[in-house]
Amino acid sequence: VCGGNAQGDGRQGVRMIGRKRVSRKLEVSPASGEVIDITPSWAFTVNCQHHGDMRFDFEPLRSKGLDLLAGQMRDAIWSLRHQVVGSTLHSYMTAGLTPFWRFLDDQIAKGSSISRLADIDAATIRQFLSWMELQVTVKGKSKGKPWSASSRKSAYDRVKTLLVNRQKYAAAETSPA
Repeated sequence: VCGGNAQGDGRQGVRMIGRKRVSRKLEVSPASGEVIDITPSWAFTVNCQHHGDMRFDFEPLRSKGLDLLAGQMRDAIWSLRHQVVGSTLHSYMTAGLTPFWRFLDDQIAKGSSISRLADIDAATIRQFLSWMELQVTVKGKSKGKPWSASSRKSAYDRVKTLLVNRQKYAAAETSPA
């Protein structure tokens, strides 16, 4: 506010006009006190203090009508970014979602329609475990051999972490079974 009065500044009868002070303070949290974490677009980068920038692109997972499920998996990875290091977060994508999406592609080819979280139940997980037992390694020294038990467990553990995250933060959209 422009201040002062005209007395004492040498100008008689001059009055300064001031404006009302406008608060431009940004309210960053809602009245409830809950912090809102806005999910990014389909592709985003997470900066990890140990591994630098890690890029995630969920655009390829959106094909064949899997937009809703891809969005939920994106949201799960986004919400886990403060809980695990970047390489672990990236493994959820490469060692978890990549094989799970191949499983979903095979299921869609067979006429099954698993396209949202509510479609993933205990039977779906058992089918995924059985599907992994039939997979063979496509490169490396084990090329042509069945996936190892540790590879299958790793894929299952990563998918499970994402699904548990969604049960916690999007319970209304998950399967009760």
